Amino acid sequence: MATDKLTILMIDDDPEDVAIVRGLLERVPVWSVELIACLDVASAAQQTQQRKPDLILLDFNFGGASGLEVLPSIRDVGFNGPVILLSGCGKDDIALMVIAGLNDFLSKNTLSSLTLYHAITLAMEKQQLPAKMRGRESATPTPDTTGRPPSATSSSPPKVRYQ
Repeated sequence: MATDKLTILMIDDDPEDVAIVRGLLERVPVWSVELIACLDVASAAQQTQQRKPDLILLDFNFGGASGLEVLPSIRDVGFNGPVILLSGCGKDDIALMVIAGLNDFLSKNTLSSLTLYHAITLAMEKQQLPAKMRGRESATPTPDTTGRPPSATSSSPPKVRYQ
C-alpha cells in the first residue's frame, strides 16, 4: 500500500497535546507524517515559512492568545493551506472558526486517529478543489465551427443547426 507524505505543523503550547497528536497520526497507515511542533508564535511563523507545511493544526487556547489571533501571523508569512483548529474546551464558537477561514474544528477531548484522518483528508481535498476547478475551466473545449459532427469522444454537446 502506498503512503502519502504529509508535513503538518502543530501550533500548541502544551507538549503533552503534541505527543498525543503525534501518536494518533502515527496510527494512520496511509500517511507518512512529519509533525513539526511549535510551542510559540515566533517559531510557528518561522517554521511555516521555512518548512512549507501541507496543513496546520492550531490550538484554540494558545498561551495567552486565541488561535484565531495567531492565524493572521501564519497567513502573513504566505501560508494559504488548510488550518484545523484544536480545542480542549469542547464547544467553542464555531462561527468564529468559519469567519476566520479555518477548515475544521476538533475537540481534543474526543480526538482519535480516525477523526484526525477524516478532518485532514477533507481539509486537503477542499484545498485542492479550487485548483482542480481552474484546471477544468482551462480545459473547456472551444465550440466546433467546422460544421462537422462531434466525435464520439468529444465532451461538447452536438451542435444544433436550424434551417
